[in-house]
Amino acid sequence: MTTSIANGAIVDANVSSSAAIQISKINVNSNVNFNGNNITNLGGFSGVSGNIIYGTTTVDMGNNNIDTVGTLYCGQIQPVSSNITIGGNISFTGTLGANLNCGNYNLNNVNQINVSQVSVTTISRPSGQITVSNPMLFTDSGTSFSGTAYGYLNSSGSTGTQASGSGLYSIKTHNRILCATEIDCYSSKNIKKIVSSCDDLKTQQEAVDLFKKIPLFKYDYKDKIKNGNGFTYGIIAEFLENIEPTYVKKDFEYVPNIYNESKCVKIDDGKYRLKFDHQININNITSKKVKIFFDGTEKTDYEILNIFDDHIIIKCHFDLLSTCFIYGTYEPCPSVSKLKIFELNCVVCQFLLKQNQELQNKNEELKNRIKIIENMLSNKKIIL
Repeated sequence: MTTSIANGAIVDANVSSSAAIQISKINVNSNVNFNGNNITNLGGFSGVSGNIIYGTTTVDMGNNNIDTVGTLYCGQIQPVSSNITIGGNISFTGTLGANLNCGNYNLNNVNQINVSQVSVTTISRPSGQITVSNPMLFTDSGTSFSGTAYGYLNSSGSTGTQASGSGLYSIKTHNRILCATEIDCYSSKNIKKIVSSCDDLKTQQEAVDLFKKIPLFKYDYKDKIKNGNGFTYGIIAEFLENIEPTYVKKDFEYVPNIYNESKCVKIDDGKYRLKFDHQININNITSKKVKIFFDGTEKTDYEILNIFDDHIIIKCHFDLLSTCFIYGTYEPCPSVSKLKIFELNCVVCQFLLKQNQELQNKNEELKNRIKIIENMLSNKKIIL
């Protein structure tokens, strides 16, 4: 059964139906609430100053657009051939396929975005992936983090401030960033104050002296699942900070300092004991926040009430699975400016190449001199 609304206007009235509703166009100045009904053959929305509320239903838009200055609440929107322009927030749990423009508002609780273009101020808590066929532009001024080990890119070209050991970031990721070609950074003279040329011998020597002081290590990662096996050669942030603190940011991150399978036992209302497979060094734990995986799903910000070398007690007011994997706690985890390290390497490599060329030239000169001397000796008889 389908409820149809004849062509014409509905003024100051509520429309309700337990069946599907077919609508060709909506132009209202208040909320539009479908209370959980599925919407088919939905026409265009225009001039909606209130909210559009679908509950958890699926909205089949056909080839039409949604245009509202309010907030859009829905379960799922289909298909990808339509545009959605929202003046308020978009909050839904399903899949979105469309051109999306949220203005200065947020995109919340999104499962998956698969669109040709995204223009939005904040995307929060996306549990799925974002697939965009055109470039994503981040127009924010950056968020200051005094504690995060995430990687960031600021579209305005700002690298943030280091005064308090924090930086301004626009993108944060828990894992690697993969790109098909390259990552570009602004490096114009218009945003830099040139102090001296690296052709200057004194400047070259400063760079070489700094490079020689940087302690280097052979290491592998504690989290083999995330970072893989095998040894790596390079920099440890805490040691670099002792040499050149401007190359290091004082960040925080969940670190694998527990990294243990665990059994979860409820010991009281709101309390669980998580028993480790093997003992840990509790001296490595300074935080009360812990990251835990239940059946492969990451959960963070559990509060630790007590710490022991073979278990922890956490606060939790809902039922947990019988087993879990405890990753670790939220600890100091400074990050390194790899761009600064890279540019320092460029200066040092150029210096060494020049020095090597000078040595090669001197070597050729010495070889020629030796050849001349040998010829002179072969043409003369030397009496000792």
